[in-house]
Amino acid sequence: MTAQFKRYDMSRNILTEGSSVEQALVAPVKGNPFSRGLLNYFSHLRGFNHNIRCVMAGSFLMTLAFSFFNVLQNLYFQAEGYGEAFMGGILSTMSLGTVLFALPSSQLVDRVSFKKLLIGATLTLSTAGLFFLSSFNVYIIYPSIFIIGAVLSLQSVINAPFLMRNTSEKERMYAFSAVAAAQMLANLIGSFLAGNLGEYFTAMMKNSVNGYRSAMVAGLAISLAALIPYGLIRENMIRPEKPRGFNATLRSDNWPLILKLMLPMMLVGLGAGLVIPFLNVYFKSTFHVGADKVGIYMSLNFALMFIGIAAGPALASRFGIVKVMVASQLLSIPFFLTLAFTTNLTLAVIAFLMRAGLMNMSWPLGQNFNMEVVGQNEQATANSLIMFSWNIAWMLSVKFGGKLIEWAGGYTESMCLAAFIYIVSASFYYFFFHRAGFKEIGIRQKQ
Repeated sequence: MTAQFKRYDMSRNILTEGSSVEQALVAPVKGNPFSRGLLNYFSHLRGFNHNIRCVMAGSFLMTLAFSFFNVLQNLYFQAEGYGEAFMGGILSTMSLGTVLFALPSSQLVDRVSFKKLLIGATLTLSTAGLFFLSSFNVYIIYPSIFIIGAVLSLQSVINAPFLMRNTSEKERMYAFSAVAAAQMLANLIGSFLAGNLGEYFTAMMKNSVNGYRSAMVAGLAISLAALIPYGLIRENMIRPEKPRGFNATLRSDNWPLILKLMLPMMLVGLGAGLVIPFLNVYFKSTFHVGADKVGIYMSLNFALMFIGIAAGPALASRFGIVKVMVASQLLSIPFFLTLAFTTNLTLAVIAFLMRAGLMNMSWPLGQNFNMEVVGQNEQATANSLIMFSWNIAWMLSVKFGGKLIEWAGGYTESMCLAAFIYIVSASFYYFFFHRAGFKEIGIRQKQ
């Protein structure tokens, strides 16, 4: 027996008769819940089509390349004598590019082939990354990081509609999680390589700035390998009969629903921007560990993210996407507060890892949920608006977060504030979507 997801009724705030979005069904597998979830997950992985495999490979390589920046960028500027406020300014500029290009990206997705967009984005990111590392001149750094942010916005907007148009409804939740898991695996490997390469080049060149820069350039070289899988994409995706412009979406009767999808995501971006960009500096400043140790912690962090993301579909197929999203965010709060107050390195690392696994479990599930509840001809624009809300909040909070850390002389205040914002975000998810029609999305139905 299958269930259909209905059209959103604003007056009753529920899903009603009207659309034909089918619930994600998972074939029953005998055994305990863990083995059933694992077998179902890998059975869907084997069934992914050529295009999904190409995007997974390309996303893996691009994420591997830019994980070098995630680990070393702040350490690179710190080695040159810049503080958290300057680092926050750099990250805010990148977010500004992401915010300003979010809505134009949705129009490109509906009008230009995914293949051309992904190839163009890869070449632009690599080129802008080289310019970013070429000098400490702000007239080079800021335009370069702005362009990187703009292209990252395009890539973020592309992914969700691409996955929706290349998967069946039975495998869709698994495809979103699989791509995110591939990115986490790339971050795990890249973080380990970046920390060690950074230390290796620093020792060889006897200069931290040049050592970190050389390691990041090596990462950029890896990004060019993504051109191979992106070039192999077959352009046979189902597209909307007529691309829907931004003005048409503004007139849509789904606008109240889109606002409800945007608000919790905006709050997550607001909380994340206060702390997440500075966690590598947190370990170095608070516990005085080297870049190689930071790289190991970041690798373990992404390993826990990978586990959390991989576990998401099995949990969602049993409890529903909304319940898993809310529960995972709330369960991460005690670990966030542990990070805020502990002076013990071991405890801090454990809390860091557990927070990452729980908080990031909900990310691909949330993307899948957002795309399931809006119409196909609104997916690109809705996704760009949701990403816009996340990134504008991130942009503002990163700048404020750097200043707050410098003013407070530590990370306790910013982490406590971020934990409170996450609680508010989870509460909005619960009150907006924990109701008939929404809460069952993703649950495996008896057949």
